[in-house]
Amino acid sequence: MSCGLCAFPSTWGSELPQDIPVTFRDCGMVNAFWDTDAKALTLCYEFIQIYNTGYEEVMGEESVFLAGADRDMVLTGTTLFIMMHELGHGFIDRFALPVTGREEDAVDQFAALMLIDADEKGTPVLEPHLSG
Repeated sequence: MSCGLCAFPSTWGSELPQDIPVTFRDCGMVNAFWDTDAKALTLCYEFIQIYNTGYEEVMGEESVFLAGADRDMVLTGTTLFIMMHELGHGFIDRFALPVTGREEDAVDQFAALMLIDADEKGTPVLEPHLSG
């Protein structure tokens, strides 16, 4: 199964110089974070669970979109965005990348660009993971 996002380092022409460990686990709290000491990314099951159960309470324009959206697509897309956001923090830390402006804005932009870039290469990011 191919995934545009799974192979994103190849779009830069080479592999990353260091592995970036990613762990999904119970944390006892709603969180996702880059651990600067361990140089690792953790996504807590509790954080993912809140997205899997919390859409019914969303109000405003987003509620119209979410009412017609496939729940698995929304959960997967949200999880990938959060993962790329936290990975952005990891890249800044691990590779001493400079940031202009707010780091949170920079990593949000990184996450959005990674998902857009992966999807535009002809392999939808989400569809291969959702087929039965």
